[in-house]
Parts: sequence; C-alpha cells; structure tokens
Amino acid sequence: EARGLTAREALLDGLAQRSLAPIDGRRGPAGPAQLVARELARDPADESTLEEWAVYAHVSPKTLQRHFVKEFGVPFTRWRTRLRLHAADVLLPTLSVTRTARRVGYSSTSAFVAAYAREFGVTPGRRNAVPGRSRWTDQPA
Repeated sequence: EARGLTAREALLDGLAQRSLAPIDGRRGPAGPAQLVARELARDPADESTLEEWAVYAHVSPKTLQRHFVKEFGVPFTRWRTRLRLHAADVLLPTLSVTRTARRVGYSSTSAFVAAYAREFGVTPGRRNAVPGRSRWTDQPA
C-alpha cells in the first residue's frame, strides 16, 4: 500500500510539473470538461464512460463532448488516452511497463506499448531503459 501511495504522489507531482497542453486545456471559467478533467487527473485509470461523466457534470454526453473539443481541442476519448500516456511517462522511471500500464488503466500491456509508441514515437521500454532491471517485471534482468 505504501508503494501505491508513493507512486500516486509521484504521478500527481510529475503531472503538475509538466506543461501538458493536450491535457491542461484553455484557461477561463471551468466548464464541464474542466471538471471531468480534474477528476480524471486524480485517477487516470478511472474507467467511467463519457455518459457517466456527463451525469456527474449535469450535462448531456453530446454537450460534454463538445466542451472537450472546445476546451482541449480533442474529443474525450483522445484526451483521456493522452492523460493516461502522460501519467505513464511520469511513472515509468519507478515502475515496470506492465505495472505502469495497469496503474494508468490499460488491461493489456501490448495495447499500452502500442499507444505509448504512437504518442511518443518510442516504446516505453526504450524511453526509460534502466541497466540491470527488467522494465517488464520489476525483477533484475
């Protein structure tokens, strides 16, 4: 449990220190997309659907989607994927690829690796290779 709390702190600190243009959105009055974005930033692995978040924000799913495009420049699902990948980038120096994938909401390591490579142009293992440690299992290489 202590490791989980430490990883969560590292994630939140790392995200706070980054300039995350695809995540931060435009400044101004907080709309429903900002409300949802703040909640998802606390737990990138949250599996709630656009429809569930719309209920939370007291708007229709279509309205919430429009707000995501207006405030962040991308639809909800793309924004959430970017959040998860940027959160993963913060966690990778301390966790294995598999554990990072699960921590940010991927049930499949291969899907995570593919999405990460599309976003950053390199696989997570290559980006954060650490000599003497396997990035896939948290065990010594």
